[in-house]
Amino acid sequence: MRRNFAAVSLFLLPILLSFPATAQFNSFEVAQNAPRVLPTKKTVNSGPEEISPEKGDTDPLNKMGKPKGNKTVLTGDQQVKEFVGVIQFLKGGAKWDGTERRDALGFKTLFGWNESIALADDAHLKIITRSRCVAVIYGESQLQTPLKSAESAWNVIGGSARWICGPGQTDTVRLNGHALSIGDGEILYHKNLLYVVHGKAVSESGELEAGQTYKWSGNRWAVEYNNEDLFRSWDLARNLPAPKESKILDKPQRKIRSRWYLGPMFGPASTSHPNSLFEINEPEIHGIRAAVNFMWRDHSVIASLNFYEIENNSAKDDCCMMGPPTGDPTRFNRYESFTADLGWRSNHDRDWAWTARIGVGLDILEVRSFSNGPGPGLNFQRDVDYISTRLSFGIEKIFFEEWLGWGGLLVSAEAFYHQGLIHQKTNTEPWEYIPDPRPAEYHSVEEPLSAFGVIFNLAPLLQF
Repeated sequence: MRRNFAAVSLFLLPILLSFPATAQFNSFEVAQNAPRVLPTKKTVNSGPEEISPEKGDTDPLNKMGKPKGNKTVLTGDQQVKEFVGVIQFLKGGAKWDGTERRDALGFKTLFGWNESIALADDAHLKIITRSRCVAVIYGESQLQTPLKSAESAWNVIGGSARWICGPGQTDTVRLNGHALSIGDGEILYHKNLLYVVHGKAVSESGELEAGQTYKWSGNRWAVEYNNEDLFRSWDLARNLPAPKESKILDKPQRKIRSRWYLGPMFGPASTSHPNSLFEINEPEIHGIRAAVNFMWRDHSVIASLNFYEIENNSAKDDCCMMGPPTGDPTRFNRYESFTADLGWRSNHDRDWAWTARIGVGLDILEVRSFSNGPGPGLNFQRDVDYISTRLSFGIEKIFFEEWLGWGGLLVSAEAFYHQGLIHQKTNTEPWEYIPDPRPAEYHSVEEPLSAFGVIFNLAPLLQF
């Protein structure tokens, strides 16, 4: 019986052993024939890495969001034990100054206490400070980190700078020796001017108001551009590249302080004199005006110098090389005037406005008149000098101001009245001929001439 059981067992053993192998082979064959699934593709950021000024996973000394204490961090061949600041961006030349550090300056370079770097003229350096404020240094300058002993200020000597602190962040910085405390705000220092963009800034001389630009004068920060000069502050800020943390400033309306212009004067006129031989028939005005206006409250004060001539529109040559003229005996009379005016512009900021002017002048009436009879006639050849006054009222408009910004084209029209007041002297030309006895036309020789008409002025304009 036992022999039979043993024989059966030996017969069944190979069959039983073949089942696991067959199952394993079949499962392997199924796996081979099954569709293959590729692993999920990982996205790799190929752009520049940003260092956030906020505490968290990207803190240079706090990658896990846990404080490290005084753990040493290696930077090249040097060691930094505490986080004082880190470079986020560097463009242009920069090198360590007054320190034993020789590691290369660049992205993620850490600063220790009491260290200094020198920036070249083309440099542009962005850092994050221990307080998580963002600072940008521009141009040839020196940047010094604070001293550990007193948590002292950052120092910027030369160049230009921005300092930006977010909510709950404060920093102290010395700009060319002038200490400032910044909290939840932004300041900009450029061309020895300090612009408080927004937030709180406290200096040695007290708190500085946001939106104003200051200049150091007399041991204090004095206002250079106030809230009415936002355009100048905005223009100062746009001279320096702004980081993404900087407040975006909308372009304000420009506040024009003064306008300067120079251009020709021309127009029709009429003259009047007690002696008709001293008048000017069919007169025209030709001249030039130089003027400036300054803001006064909402208006402008105008100052101008004018030189113009009133003469016959057909007088093309000097008198009287070819003898007495035929026809109009007053053709070669001429009135020259040099006046200084003070005036008023109704609205300083608007591109058009009403104007009024009053002035005094020095005038010369050149008389080159002729009378043919009775008898031999007469020939007036005289220069009569006067002191005069002038009044005018008009309108002016500035074109292309919005397009150019810095200037435009001024076009004006004004009605004027010009009156000689005081006779100064009379000069007689050597070829004057007056018969004796003197005829009736000789009367009123020293009486002043008056003129009125319309003057047009067309002038390129600069405004500041």
